[in-house]
Amino acid sequence: MQKKLFLFVGLPGSGKTTICRTIAHKYPMVVHQSMGDLLRLEAQQDTPQGKLVHELVTNGKLVTPDITLSILEQFLVHNQQPIILLDGYQGNSDYFEPFQQLLERHAITLVRVISVDVSPDIACMRAGWRKRIDDAPEAFKQRLQNRLKNREAVAHYYGHKGLFTAIDGEQPLANVIAATEYVLELATATAQEHATQPVI
Repeated sequence: MQKKLFLFVGLPGSGKTTICRTIAHKYPMVVHQSMGDLLRLEAQQDTPQGKLVHELVTNGKLVTPDITLSILEQFLVHNQQPIILLDGYQGNSDYFEPFQQLLERHAITLVRVISVDVSPDIACMRAGWRKRIDDAPEAFKQRLQNRLKNREAVAHYYGHKGLFTAIDGEQPLANVIAATEYVLELATATAQEHATQPVI
């Protein structure tokens, strides 16, 4: 069975990880992985790459596509679930094609890119509740600026491919999750018109 991936994007603090975790807990065939969590784990490693990632992450800077994708590939190789919810893989146009090539190498179909939209003020308020190495004030400010700068590029690139959907992330969490599940089900049905049963 060819695996399917849904990519969740949005500002830090938009709720991407919470949404994905909730849905993954609900459906046994779905796995969730946060790109941010993978990078923070790598940043703890006492290796040249780990030290470089730690420096970039703690300063709110983008980790280069080659390192990001090599870390992500380790997860994809070991994952056995047919549906993947990946949150936090974002960047500028340099990141898009290598990401697609990685998925193709592992026979994974990118079904939909879901943007969880919140205002910068809401993102800052929510991130203030967390205690992570990349949520220190200056690092978070840099991350927020990066995401704002690249948000339009992400929407344009995947929108042109007919894969982009935006969800209002400022609704109550239950509403956001319900809206997300609807998008997942609709996208899956569109991608598998002849399937005998829905994936979720």
